[in-house]
Amino acid sequence: MAMDLVCGMIVDENSAPAETRYDGKDYYFCADFCRQAFDTEPERYVGEAKEWGEAVDPVCGMTVKIPQAAAMSVHKDEFIYFCSVACKEKFDAAPEQVLRAIKDTEEGVGHGSPSPLEGLKSVDLPITGMSCASCVAKIEKGLKKLKGVSDAKISPRRGPRSHSNLPALGWEILSPLSGI
Repeated sequence: MAMDLVCGMIVDENSAPAETRYDGKDYYFCADFCRQAFDTEPERYVGEAKEWGEAVDPVCGMTVKIPQAAAMSVHKDEFIYFCSVACKEKFDAAPEQVLRAIKDTEEGVGHGSPSPLEGLKSVDLPITGMSCASCVAKIEKGLKKLKGVSDAKISPRRGPRSHSNLPALGWEILSPLSGI
């Protein structure tokens, strides 16, 4: 495994979509965009180790460690990192719509009008058995399909729990999830 020095993602040398050679050493990249950026200014990327940190997936809100991101897109010359390929595909299909929804949420829906979530309660549900981002995506998708559920987020920072906005119903509404 190697690190793409432009965006910070971990790539497999055997299946990396792009590679180049600089100063006698091979470098591997997640995409041609990153290879082209490297080839333009290799000195900018070679040298001291960089701390990549974390990013928030704009589709699901999950915090992603950049080197372990499942996917990455470039939007308006900015790297966008994702927890899963499904989130990347949703973002790539309508990036402005996803970013507008984030902005609306941050600013508050309707600027003073009642929240569409009024009358719902937030519930933390313990969820076990998840081992990857795909599991998280499946559980969130399953929760969002349930009648009366307005939103569902799996938050790995809080451990294996789901944060869902549910109507004041009993646990019985969750029984359909047992098949996921």
